[in-house]
Amino acid sequence: MRRVLIFSGIFAAFLAISLPAHAAKGIVLSGGGSGSILLTEKGSGAISELGNGIEYRFEIPDPPYFPRVSDGVRFDIVPDPIRPGQEMAINIVREIEGTLITTPQSNPITSNAGQSVLIQGAQINGKITVNGGSIVIVGGSVIDGKVDCGNNGTLAVLGCRISGKLDSRTNNLLVGRNSIVGPVTSEGDRFISIRNCTIEGKLEIKSTPTEGCSIGGNTVNGKIVAPATCTP
Repeated sequence: MRRVLIFSGIFAAFLAISLPAHAAKGIVLSGGGSGSILLTEKGSGAISELGNGIEYRFEIPDPPYFPRVSDGVRFDIVPDPIRPGQEMAINIVREIEGTLITTPQSNPITSNAGQSVLIQGAQINGKITVNGGSIVIVGGSVIDGKVDCGNNGTLAVLGCRISGKLDSRTNNLLVGRNSIVGPVTSEGDRFISIRNCTIEGKLEIKSTPTEGCSIGGNTVNGKIVAPATCTP
């Protein structure tokens, strides 16, 4: 084990020195000595898109930290020396100790500023609220209730079902491969990606996001209202 730790530190230090790095933030999807991080914020220069999973391996910062599922982390993105054209995460540091939910819940779930919640393969009967924190919903989770996101938070919903309205304001909004029974509304968001979803209701982007917008591949059984810069 000691040899692995020593090698890991040397490997991370080599990458940090030899390759161009881009600061980023995300939520740990699979943890331990290697795994993946869902990218929720990034600086310019990185090719990976928000909402993508960034792999890491043998990453032992100082002080030692093995990424833990649901933690909110900051890290650097560098080209992956083993997989051409891909990127990886190094210098991972925990910012927020996250909460992991994998079992059915019947109460509302809220993520306030400084909080991180990962909902993975769970049935949630109640409202989901992002109030300045981060919530990531993945793994075929089913949400029976409204999803409300505001106050400069981050919401990512990937490969799930929502039976209710999704309303987002002043956030990073990442929505992909979902079934949404209800309207989707965005106003004042910084970044929006809504792709490959089925939406049983109106899709409305009320303002132009300042950091990018992409909607495409969706089946919308309602009116679509969006700035021209958001459409493919």
